[in-house]
Amino acid sequence: MRFSWNINRLLGLVVLTGLVPVLSSCIFNNHTSRPPNTYACDFQTNAAIQADTALFHISPDSTITAYNFSVQSGSSLVFRYNHQKKAPDHARDAGFSETLVFRIPTDVKKFDYQDKNFSQADVFYQRSCACSISGAGFKVTSGLIRGERLSPVHWIIRVNVTVHTPDGDFHLKFNRPFYEKNLL
Repeated sequence: MRFSWNINRLLGLVVLTGLVPVLSSCIFNNHTSRPPNTYACDFQTNAAIQADTALFHISPDSTITAYNFSVQSGSSLVFRYNHQKKAPDHARDAGFSETLVFRIPTDVKKFDYQDKNFSQADVFYQRSCACSISGAGFKVTSGLIRGERLSPVHWIIRVNVTVHTPDGDFHLKFNRPFYEKNLL
């Protein structure tokens, strides 16, 4: 009896010592893990995009004309995609966020905006980052935005656009579900 108890105890120690490095690497190894990405994909009914031009200072002696945009009440469906990435703890900046908004008529159940009819969607993009264009909004003039209504409160949206800015081009590509904002 004593012999089997020692074997069980020995097996337990072997298993425990094998698990300690695995558990500790998952819990304490934060310096090599990637910061989380968060996404918000929603739409509002009876909405509109209000966009005004503004001057943005991108350097001490240089400005650009870009957009400030917001979602207001109106007569369309307005979709909003927001992606935020937190910077690692040791980084000097605060990460970045990007927002894409566009609108469609309320009676549409399926849409496909591509280069020719892209301007009908009033598509705007904004990036906040440690960059010269932080906070400036840009009108997106080409690409693909496709969507299908799955229920009155649920859409599936596919986006593949390129945003042209003074800091270079940004490519945004996703295929995500969007839910009515009032329900979130």
